[in-house]
Amino acid sequence: MSAISNPPVADWLLDLPLYSPVDIGTHTPPTVKAILTYVAIIDFYCTACKKDTPFQGVLSLETQNSMASELMAAKSFGMASGFWTQTKFSKELACTRANHKVAFHFQIEDGKLLKIGQYPSIANIHFGELVPYLPALGESRAYALQKAVALAADSAGIGAFVYLKKLFESLLEDAHQRALVNQTLDKTWDEASYQSSSPQGRINMLNKHLPAYLVDHAAQYSILTTPLEELTDQDCLAQFATIKTGVFFMVDHAIAQEQYARRLKESESA
Repeated sequence: MSAISNPPVADWLLDLPLYSPVDIGTHTPPTVKAILTYVAIIDFYCTACKKDTPFQGVLSLETQNSMASELMAAKSFGMASGFWTQTKFSKELACTRANHKVAFHFQIEDGKLLKIGQYPSIANIHFGELVPYLPALGESRAYALQKAVALAADSAGIGAFVYLKKLFESLLEDAHQRALVNQTLDKTWDEASYQSSSPQGRINMLNKHLPAYLVDHAAQYSILTTPLEELTDQDCLAQFATIKTGVFFMVDHAIAQEQYARRLKESESA
């Protein structure tokens, strides 16, 4: 990963795997300052509250002192640098509901920013967003999703990709089976063409049985056809969120369809 003019601090805190280097070059002071003075509010799962909660960046006493010293230097000497040279530092976010803390620990070495620790772990935080989907997935699929998230949190991109790809293809097959059930009504269905199509082609063919988001972004799933030996952990991690989002949309769509069918049946019975 490379440093940019507007440091993506929220991504570094919540999504950057441990020991995954971010190239910041000679920009140590602005990088340290951006992280330590980060006070924005981010919503994510609080492992103590057991629900999504707004978290806000905490300004430590040391950070407040550095900010005050920088401001004084700027007013007195026209300079505002020199106070953010730490190569090891920590940042806390506080749950605004009950002040539960999440701590992130960083190190800068040879022009690289590394997250060297955090508590709770990335996996534990991200597991929170899985909770609404696990019952609908069933035991084996829920395990695959949890395993994929845990591996991605540990930078094991290829392993995470294998589990997530299997889950994605399994949910796609559900839509395929729905298409087969309805093929008597859909005279245009071509099973031979479906079997020979790429994931993008299959998604487009299943447009009546998949969420619109997935169909509109079908091209994003081309990585599913790439042989594993041609992929790196970084390739897989870069596409992990995209595929995971596709999984979530498919599960949401399936749940909505089941609810609609149940309500329709109840209405007809009444």
